[in-house]
Amino acid sequence: MAVIIAVTLLLCGGVGTAGVLIARNVTQTAKDAVPQIPELPAAPTEAPEIGGKVSVTYEVTGDGPASQLVYVESLSESPQRLENVKLPWTFTGEIDTPTVLTVTAIRLSGTEGTISCRVLVDGQEVAHRTSEPGTFGTATCNHFAFE
Repeated sequence: MAVIIAVTLLLCGGVGTAGVLIARNVTQTAKDAVPQIPELPAAPTEAPEIGGKVSVTYEVTGDGPASQLVYVESLSESPQRLENVKLPWTFTGEIDTPTVLTVTAIRLSGTEGTISCRVLVDGQEVAHRTSEPGTFGTATCNHFAFE
């Protein structure tokens, strides 16, 4: 009986050793098969600087007066709201960025016509919309300015 136990222990030990050797061989083969991934550069420790001031111009044109105009002068302030505005209308100002630039023009009239808006940043047009012809029209121009 002792011989059987000894043979069993030797077999178990041999199987265990074989398992470890096979696992090491498989691991090494896998390492050799997979290309090494290059080391990534370190992440920046400081956020990039964004922001500043931009010159913004809102323009609204169209047939007849604008029933309402809503525009943003600053992201930290409430939108400005004007009623029965004679067209063409323009607002120009320096605005801190990042911000959302927006102007909405509404036309409500008894006659057919259109209304248009336009946003310029530092003299360059960044948004332009024109309503469909009709007795009611709306045009909204939006732009995200971040520098």
